[in-house]
Amino acid sequence: MTDTEPSRQLKQYDKDGPMLHVKTDFGECLLTGLMRGGGYSRQSLESLTTRFKSTALFRDFYIVVLTPSPTRRRKYAETQKSFLKLATVLPKSLVNGEAATRVKVVPARPNFEADDRPYYAGTAHLEDPLFQALPDITKTILSLSRTERIGEARRALGCDAAMSSAQLKRYFGLGVSDLEGASYVNTIIRPVKDTMANEITTTFLTSTRQIANGDDASLAHRCGAAQVRYMLGVDSDPEVWQAETRGRLSYENPDAVYLSPQGQRIAIEFDTGHYSAKDIRRKLDAFQDRGFAKPIWAVTTKVRQRNLSRKIGTRLTREVMLASWWE
Repeated sequence: MTDTEPSRQLKQYDKDGPMLHVKTDFGECLLTGLMRGGGYSRQSLESLTTRFKSTALFRDFYIVVLTPSPTRRRKYAETQKSFLKLATVLPKSLVNGEAATRVKVVPARPNFEADDRPYYAGTAHLEDPLFQALPDITKTILSLSRTERIGEARRALGCDAAMSSAQLKRYFGLGVSDLEGASYVNTIIRPVKDTMANEITTTFLTSTRQIANGDDASLAHRCGAAQVRYMLGVDSDPEVWQAETRGRLSYENPDAVYLSPQGQRIAIEFDTGHYSAKDIRRKLDAFQDRGFAKPIWAVTTKVRQRNLSRKIGTRLTREVMLASWWE
């Protein structure tokens, strides 16, 4: 951005909206942005195209969208580069006069005296329906001492690369402050596609700082794949469960691969609702071509669970799973 005052009145094209009229090194622009959840969705950018493209081209100005992600929606922006530009900006704030980044590290608590008892002790919890519904491996972990549960949580984080604060609480009986030295990100996200009412505040813990620097959607996706493992009661053994740790996935790569007790290699797919019917068919065909057993498919809503169970249920190892990693 430049310090020069803009000379035209572009705000007239967004009179009641939040866009700002600014002057940049490549001309005068209308500026907007979304600094959480990986930035603008594809649908939102398409809406900007519909509203502003013809006017921007005729009046010779750009629409600039600020985003925290260096990669998301770049392909779409490239198709609209005649009027649309994405600018990556990582939010920063000041803490005690110093820049604070999005990624933080859980601090040590040298004088903290922890209660090292099991999360579940005695027998009263045995009749609790919530406890009874947990996988056996989770019941075992929650019966361990705090020190042992921290060790199990670190093992799980190493296996899955990411974990939500809700998963840390539910499956290990721990809080974020218990995992000293772990990288984490506090954020606001909508875990269910196109559901404004489901916007939540959560914390993502990650195995490395590099992974923590990924966008919220990628972190949520990793947690979704991990949720499948938790629900299946699979140990966090990388020989048994191999999570995809790279950034963006091509359609032929599953989110994880599970080596079942029967020796089958099962593809794990966590579907947030963005896959079209064509995408799903291509994925299933690719998994089959690569020699995987029938995959395990997980979703975030009961409606999609019912729809996909009806459409692709016969091609799956088990019923479509509802993997709510944020609960």
